Amino acid sequence: MFTNPYLENQRIAGKLLTQLLWELRDKVLPGVNVLALEAYAVQFLRMNNVIWAFKWQYDYPANLCLSVNDSVVHGAPRDYVLQKGDVLKIDAGVKYYDGLADAAFSIVVWWDKENKQWASLIQATKEALDLWLAYVKPGRSVYDFGFAVAEHVRNKWFSIIKNLTGHGIGETLHESPYVYNYGEPAAKKSFFQEWQVVCLEPITAIKSTKAVEKYNVEHDLFCEKGDIGVQREYMVYIGKNGPEVLAGLME
Repeated sequence: MFTNPYLENQRIAGKLLTQLLWELRDKVLPGVNVLALEAYAVQFLRMNNVIWAFKWQYDYPANLCLSVNDSVVHGAPRDYVLQKGDVLKIDAGVKYYDGLADAAFSIVVWWDKENKQWASLIQATKEALDLWLAYVKPGRSVYDFGFAVAEHVRNKWFSIIKNLTGHGIGETLHESPYVYNYGEPAAKKSFFQEWQVVCLEPITAIKSTKAVEKYNVEHDLFCEKGDIGVQREYMVYIGKNGPEVLAGLME
């Protein structure tokens, strides 16, 4: 039987990461420079004796991914002051000894009532993840999870970014299986396993179904149609009887 030698340290890393995400969430206000959020994360890591998981992975230069509006993922921190109504995605990773943790959330800056559609996209993305966590059990097809997530998002009249997926996490940050957020036929042959830790990561948009690069922007991936993108990510341990969330904002 497969066992997970990283699990206990991943539990600790997950708790610390969740704490960091909550603290960052409270700091997301109009007038805040995203560089200040990155600086806070650096301080948090030092104070808690954990190290970064993202920095220098794939040549990425920072600890946080801070993606604003049509930048849907992998936004490198830049000199940008948050404006009321911006949609910010915060994706973070930490490492406690050999235990890696990775989680993300999205937020409308100041949660303005004028941005009901964007708030609804965030809510629909979170609902899809929360509702279909129950599918993440040993022996269950990865396809079932992705199909259910996509159906929920589409029923709310939003779109799935198809070329971005969730992933396993253990010895390294990104491992098998690819956890698709739609009914990818190849996922019918992929099954969740007991003792696995996976990052479930619905990535959605108002209209776009693809994330693309811009030739003059390094690292960020943008919604193909220039619309708003959203990300929600939990790190989940697959136990004998079902899933246990190790990292992520569940409220």
